[in-house]
Amino acid sequence: MVKYICKATGCDNLVEKRGYCSIHAHLQREDDERKLKWSRISNAPRPEYAELYNSYKWKKGRKEFLEDYPICFVCGGRSEVVDHAIPHRGNEELFYDRENWQALCSECHNKKTRKEFADRAHTRPLS
Repeated sequence: MVKYICKATGCDNLVEKRGYCSIHAHLQREDDERKLKWSRISNAPRPEYAELYNSYKWKKGRKEFLEDYPICFVCGGRSEVVDHAIPHRGNEELFYDRENWQALCSECHNKKTRKEFADRAHTRPLS
């Protein structure tokens, strides 16, 4: 069986799968939390939507859509991203609705997404 060295800096403990040893398991939780936080503030799809974005139907539809609409809807540059004009929030009908899709370049998509996140942050109820 292959053994791996713990990911913690300076630790030489061996583990059965890539990651941290039991002494440094808390670092794995911190890594997971950091990745989750980053996925929420970056353009990375949220983990709960991974199944939608990894589906054959989406990948095929996205490819066809970008072939049909090679120009960014906003700036006129080369489109690279199929954006949901109305955020789908996991709603499959809205997710696959081509009427809700728009072709954007990465820069325009990033600007739009940052604005959406900022708007949501300002409209969240205080708890």
